[in-house]
Amino acid sequence: MCNPGVAAGVSIASGVLGTATSIAGAGAAADQAEQQYQAQVAQAQAEQERLVRQQQYYDALGIHRLTVYEQQVRYRNEMEAFQFAAFEQLVGSVQASAQDQYAAVHEQLDQRYEASMDSIRQASREADLGAGFVRAAAGETGTTGNSVRLAQQQHFVKAARVGEIEYTNLDNAVRQSERELRGIQANMQNVINQAYPQPLAPIPLPEPLPYVLATVPMPNAPSMAPYYIQALGGVASGMGTVAGGVAYGIEHADW
Repeated sequence: MCNPGVAAGVSIASGVLGTATSIAGAGAAADQAEQQYQAQVAQAQAEQERLVRQQQYYDALGIHRLTVYEQQVRYRNEMEAFQFAAFEQLVGSVQASAQDQYAAVHEQLDQRYEASMDSIRQASREADLGAGFVRAAAGETGTTGNSVRLAQQQHFVKAARVGEIEYTNLDNAVRQSERELRGIQANMQNVINQAYPQPLAPIPLPEPLPYVLATVPMPNAPSMAPYYIQALGGVASGMGTVAGGVAYGIEHADW
């Protein structure tokens, strides 16, 4: 037969052990919840630091791209200025050369004109001299009439033929000079057209970079109330067991 005192002691010990176990279990669960919370906080902080570093990288990359773009724009502007300065210098040189060629053509034409006029004047003087010689000879011989006039006209006809030839040659020279002047003009324009600076390739704008949201929501701290309730429930249950053991011992005590 079981000793009532021993049974009561076992019941009390069981209640105390159950209370301790409940409290320890609640504490372990609370510690585990706290550890999970701290791990989540550390993970969120690490993610936020990663996003901050990524945004810093994008900021530095954006500054670099903008700097390169500005350098390219300055270089393009300097290149355009250099090309147009070289073009203007070439145009000035080509125009000066064309002016020299124009002057040479006009000088040659002037010389041709003076040579023609000299030939015409010389032929006219020779005609006057020839006609005067005929007139003097006719006076000495007493010749009169159409024969004298015909002899004089031969000299004037010869002078007229010289003038006709010279004017024809001069007209041809003028036409040739006009063709040469048009050729000079065309060559000058062709050189200018070929030397005109070609438009430079456009510079693309820097590509936009993404914006990184650097704020990461932090986890909420776990509530300890359920674990407190669990511990209190274990204490209450243990205390009930202890009380039952005490009552049992009192009831069956051998007084």
